[in-house]
Amino acid sequence: SHAYGRALSDGRRILGYPASGYWNDLGSPASYLQAVDAVLSGKPDLAPSGSFRANHARIHSNAFIRNSSIETGAVVEENCRVVNSIMWEDSRLSANAEIFNCIVGRGVSVSGSHENEVITVNGFRSIESE
Repeated sequence: SHAYGRALSDGRRILGYPASGYWNDLGSPASYLQAVDAVLSGKPDLAPSGSFRANHARIHSNAFIRNSSIETGAVVEENCRVVNSIMWEDSRLSANAEIFNCIVGRGVSVSGSHENEVITVNGFRSIESE
């Protein structure tokens, strides 16, 4: 990687830590989604498959949630679809909204249909696949 080469040429030390469990580089939104997908899909030695719903998340009974992480304080209103996505704390999906392969930032309200996007208080941008 460029960072390692630069650090070594500057005479800096590179340290490592041996890990025996699951590890993933979360250096991009796409790799972040892949890591969450791996955990929720029950890849070897990981958590059981399915979606994660934090205790204080509110999800309407007719919302469709698949392979997604819904964090504390997040709200998913009626007739919503959340697939392969992450909703951070206190985010909201308005009625009839859909997100596919998206990351919704903390405190963000989303309406309409979104696919392959990072959605934050500053707007949204496409997630480029790696």
